[in-house]
Order: sequence, then structure tokens, then C-alpha cells
Amino acid sequence: MVSYEHPHKKWYVWIDYAKVLAIYLVVLGHQAFISYPQATPFIWAFHIPLFFAISGFLYKPMGVLETLKHDWTRLVVPYLIINGICLVISLIGCAVDGHITWVEFGKRIAAILLAMGFKTSYATPVCSPSWFIAALFYIRLIMSVASQRQWGQWFIALLCIILTLVFGSHASGVSFPQFGYPILLSSVMALPFFAAGEGLRYLSEHLPAIKHRSLWLLLIFVLCLVEVLWGASINGRADLNLFQLGKYSTLFYLNAVCGIMMIFSLSALVCRCDAFRSLCSTISRGTILILGFHFKVIEIARRLLEHYGYTINNSIAFTMLFSAAVVLLFYPLILFCQRYFKPILGSR
Repeated sequence: MVSYEHPHKKWYVWIDYAKVLAIYLVVLGHQAFISYPQATPFIWAFHIPLFFAISGFLYKPMGVLETLKHDWTRLVVPYLIINGICLVISLIGCAVDGHITWVEFGKRIAAILLAMGFKTSYATPVCSPSWFIAALFYIRLIMSVASQRQWGQWFIALLCIILTLVFGSHASGVSFPQFGYPILLSSVMALPFFAAGEGLRYLSEHLPAIKHRSLWLLLIFVLCLVEVLWGASINGRADLNLFQLGKYSTLFYLNAVCGIMMIFSLSALVCRCDAFRSLCSTISRGTILILGFHFKVIEIARRLLEHYGYTINNSIAFTMLFSAAVVLLFYPLILFCQRYFKPILGSR
């Protein structure tokens, strides 16, 4: 893999491309859910596992206290800021509509404290996608404990797979669990992908250079693309946030792993294009910002298009271009936050 040295750590150029593709797939997945639902089984089969795999690839084992200190600024503070802003927007909307109540206010606070990514009888999320930030915090905390023992991380990953197979839902419809502390279940489902990302980093650092590297990467991409297209069409929708494995547990894991390999190989292929390196680097630093506010930007953009008389075309081509435009709209905002409001980016 192409890499270069930062003053304090090794960095992989292609990982910025992978992060941009991952955030684009999240925006595309939510946009497709609205306008082109036929594409959601394919995108949702791997786009969130991909995020956790990237996080695992970049993970540096730390002690528990060091992890808490590090993740307070990188994850907890951005989570609270983003949800606080979304809470204010939500309350203003309720006040304008004239149906704000203390009960609804309490449900929104409960959703923030519990990191709920879906609505229940006791919680109303103000920023549904932010469950990922909370899940990543718990996973990193668990891994910081597990990494103190030899093979501890792999034992925990195997245990999480077993728990997922036991508690994960195979229902064809969308289920909304009403029990316990759901973010922990989501973290359990996601942890094996985090561990897989860490394993891929180890392989990339210790395997010798491969001849005809580009051809091998292209072959991996094509084979994984075919598998995910086939597997997603059979397995249906999978969703870590709702603990859904789809119809078959084996396909849930196979589709996710192949999707991760597909994006990793594609990123390694295209990262040699210097023209987009600066753009990808900036957008990748704003991942949390885009994750937190892309729903709002999608809503505003669609309303503006309708206001100016543009008939929204729900074709896959429009959906893909619209999603790319939404991601690019964050570029100047990321630059602004980098200069004036770094805490919302995780102090990056």
C-alpha cells in the first residue's frame, strides 16, 4: 500500500480515499433509502462495517485511561456538540409546529444519553447516525482492555460473533428493539469488523510487495463486487443499528467482508491520482461532521430544488450525483471548522 510518513506516525495515503468512499456510501445509502430503495441491500450490506474496519485499521492499542483521554476529544466531545446542535434545531422545529412538550424534550435527551439510533417509546433521536460514534467509543474501550492479553482481541471478536449470531435478528422486516441498552448490542455486532481492519493493517505491513499489484487489486475488486451484488440480492437488508443480519448469518459476514475488501482494493488503486489527494484528505478529516449533519443537508438541498421548480428524478444516476454533491457541500464547512471550531471535528 502507498504510504508516507507524518512526524509522529505512519499514514496510508489510500486510507483517505477509503474514508471518503465510506462517507459517500453512508450518504448514498440514506439517500437511496428515500429515492431508490432497490439499491439499499447492496449499500447497507457493507457500508457501516467498512467504517468500523477503517477505524480498526487506524487503531493504535492503548491503555484504558489513555483511550478514555484520547477518545474524549476525538469522539465524545464531537458527539455531544453535534447532538446538542441537532437538539436545538429539533426543538425550534417543534416550537414552530406548536407541539413541543416536556415529554418529547425528555425523549430527545434520553436518545442522546443512550446513543439511540432509532425511535422507541422512550427515546426520539435528534441525530440518528451519531450512534456510530458512540459504538466506536465502546469498541475502542473494549479493545483497550482486550489488547492487554495475548490474543485477547481475537477472543473478544470471536465472542462478539457468537453473541451476534444468538441475538441478531433474521426477520425480513425492520425490527425496533425496545429493551436494554441497544448501543452495546450494535457495538458487539460491529467489533469483529473493527478487529478485521486491524488484522488487515498487520497483513499490509508484514506481507512482502506483490508483483503485478494493480492487476491483483483489480481482480479482488471485481470478484468482491460480484459477490456483494449477488449476496445482497439474496440476503436482503442488513443493519448493524437495528441488529439485523438479513436472511442468512453467513451472507451477512461474507457480504460485509467482501464489501470491505472491495473498497480497500479500489482505494489502493485510485490513490495514485494526485489530483484528488488534497480534496480527499480534507473531506476525510470531516467524517464526523458529515456523518452528523448530512441528513439536514439532504433535506435542505431537496427542498431548495423543489422550491426552484426542479423536479427531483429518483433514478440511480440522480441519486448518486446528488449524494456526491451533498458530500462536496461540506468541503468549505470542514475548512471553516478546521480553522475556527476544531472540537466538532474531534480536534483534528
